[in-house]
Amino acid sequence: MGMIAIPAAFALAGAGLGSLVGIAGIGAAIGWSIGSYIASRIYKPELEPQTIEMGKMTREVSLMDSSYGRPIPIIYGTFRVGGNIIWAADIQEHVTEEEQEVQVGRGKAAQTYVQTTRHYWYTCSFAVALCKGPIYGIRRIWADGKLIYNVSATATDDELAQSEKLAEQMDIYLGTEDQQPNPLMESYLGTGNVPAYRGLAYVVFHDFLLSDYGNRIPNFSFEVVTNGHALGTSQIVPDPIPISSIIDDICEKAGLESEYVDTSTLDDEVQGFLVTETSARDALEVLCSAFILDGVESDGKVKFVKRGSDPVVTLNEDDLGACAEGQESQVLSITRRYELALPQKVEVRYIDVDRDFQENAQRTLRYATSSKNSVIVDLPLAMTATQARRVSEVLMYNMWMSRTIYEFTTTYKHLALDPGDVIEVIHDGDSHRMRIVSTDIGYPGLIRIRAMAEDAAIYDAISEGYGGEYQPPQISPVAVPDTELFLIDVATINDNESGPGFYVAGGGGEKWRGGALYRSIDGGTTYSYFSPIVQGVVGYTLNALPPGITTTWDEANYVDVQLICGSLQSVSELAVLNWANLAVIADELVQFQDAELIGENTYRLRRLLRGRKGTEWAVGNHSVGDRFVLISRTVFREMEVSEIGLARWYKAVSFGQLIDDAEEHIWTYFATNLRPLSPVHIWAERDEYDNIYINWTRRTRVGGEWRDEVDVPLGEEREEYEVDILDADDNVVRTLWGITETWVEYSAEQQIEDFGSVQSQVKVRVYQISALVGRGFAGEATV
Repeated sequence: MGMIAIPAAFALAGAGLGSLVGIAGIGAAIGWSIGSYIASRIYKPELEPQTIEMGKMTREVSLMDSSYGRPIPIIYGTFRVGGNIIWAADIQEHVTEEEQEVQVGRGKAAQTYVQTTRHYWYTCSFAVALCKGPIYGIRRIWADGKLIYNVSATATDDELAQSEKLAEQMDIYLGTEDQQPNPLMESYLGTGNVPAYRGLAYVVFHDFLLSDYGNRIPNFSFEVVTNGHALGTSQIVPDPIPISSIIDDICEKAGLESEYVDTSTLDDEVQGFLVTETSARDALEVLCSAFILDGVESDGKVKFVKRGSDPVVTLNEDDLGACAEGQESQVLSITRRYELALPQKVEVRYIDVDRDFQENAQRTLRYATSSKNSVIVDLPLAMTATQARRVSEVLMYNMWMSRTIYEFTTTYKHLALDPGDVIEVIHDGDSHRMRIVSTDIGYPGLIRIRAMAEDAAIYDAISEGYGGEYQPPQISPVAVPDTELFLIDVATINDNESGPGFYVAGGGGEKWRGGALYRSIDGGTTYSYFSPIVQGVVGYTLNALPPGITTTWDEANYVDVQLICGSLQSVSELAVLNWANLAVIADELVQFQDAELIGENTYRLRRLLRGRKGTEWAVGNHSVGDRFVLISRTVFREMEVSEIGLARWYKAVSFGQLIDDAEEHIWTYFATNLRPLSPVHIWAERDEYDNIYINWTRRTRVGGEWRDEVDVPLGEEREEYEVDILDADDNVVRTLWGITETWVEYSAEQQIEDFGSVQSQVKVRVYQISALVGRGFAGEATV
């Protein structure tokens, strides 16, 4: 008899409930597990100390997985889950290269070679299924236990900013019934080949950076909120969910219509509850155990009521001892179980809301006992340490209180009594308060009642729980360095880069991992990807480079350069003559042989070749703070001819940075690289009629290397020149145009018209003409 009475203390009464719910056993078994474990395992003949574990924490849900057939969790309120990877693209490898000229040996035996350093990083795009939808949102995300996303009410401004950046790489699907297939997945798998996963909440990550996680997809966990509200524009505040609505939903999913469920007296709220691979019965057992509820069948309904109520009726001895004719009357049977069968410790394992929804445990010990038994209860519920401690305390007191079992028989006069009702029984002058756990209708007119001792005070636990010292982690500040951008419209450097276009360079210091250039053609309203930005060797000058000779080595001048990123190396003279160490300083192309490190990231450059590639015009235009860019670490970006002279908006966006956070640059491409080089060797001769014949030698933008017995190519669509005649104040008095050869006549008649007399010498500027951009750079001389 005692083996049956203990489970009944935690169970629903009424064998007919299962047929109403539609799942066999749910009617009589809510709360059964705790009682049946105690009855069948603690109350057995052997009195050896035992540890009884009850419930299921479903710990596998907290770990991310990638497997078919995994159950989809149901979340009520707020809970932390790992998710299941449902799609992943191949890991993408990215590389940037850094080249340096390295000299081995000295003197004539010195050799120079190019050392290339490659920097690799990896990204991956993938989708993670979370739970049944719909949900309200995702409040926090951890990767390998590291907080990377936080839009909670306590998030700092820095955390919100970094979360916003990560959100740009995520598509969060709330699990609605009208959500559409993910475009990124369709770009990999094909349109029409990707399900919409309606009713499933999931997240798609775009090019997630794997460098901090061993170049693998980390173990993610997500704090999912199904019931919440917004704070400001982006923060999420979770709201507790009434336990009545959870019970109603579970019963409905089990097939029990709402008209057969009564939760009207329940007012508790649940912060978070997870239901996974379990039955409706098991899910309801968790709630009944944690919130001290009884589920009973009454008046054709399943009623859930809170324990601790006052007695509904008082029975005296006249109401007891009913029996059939000819049977012996037994007024009240009282059975008390032995102490060694009761628990000395009750431990409740739960999900601690104050420890980032990680598992924790609270214990209640009974010291005044010789029992050594333990009961461990797993509750997949999110609660505070105090709530869990009070649950363990109530369970402990209830198990000890329930050691006293009552049985008696009464008449149909008390047919209205239901399991879960508290009654007062007067017997032999003593008052016994008890809670009915079962009623059996026997011989016509008789009701057999089983009950357990009850004390409302045991449900008013006041103990405070302690979850241990815990410092909630914050998102580690990831200082994404800005990209220092250099847009270089300079003379043509390589023959294969002679069309419309300019050079892009940039960098951001030691922690800079790369970036991309975005461009706007609508005044900065929208931006689109334009070009990669590789790690350059860039910086600024610390002194103004003085004017210098352009026809041989400039050994009189030097320039000091402070680098933002990269390094410089000295090279051999032959390497310089083979175009090593070519840099742009302001607008002048300069080569250097010697690079002396004189401070942190600071170099002194000596033995220079100046005005390279026809940039003699820029030799005298230097100042402190001029840009310095090593040309070998740039990217050439082609342009359309129609864009010459048009202002465009540019943003250099570092990896991990929002486009909105990048600095805006308004810059115009003037096609400097398309302008013909200035003619040289300008001279003149005069005939006997004082006509002046001006001569020059043209240069070319492309194919200009000196080859024997071959003239350099024209480099333009057609050969054409213009010559300006200047007065003493450098004002243009006449332009000679339409010239198709490398000479032109300036007649005596024109001289008299321009100056009033024949000139002994004249100052001229000679231009080669481009069909695309017009005049090139001027060659100036007095002849």
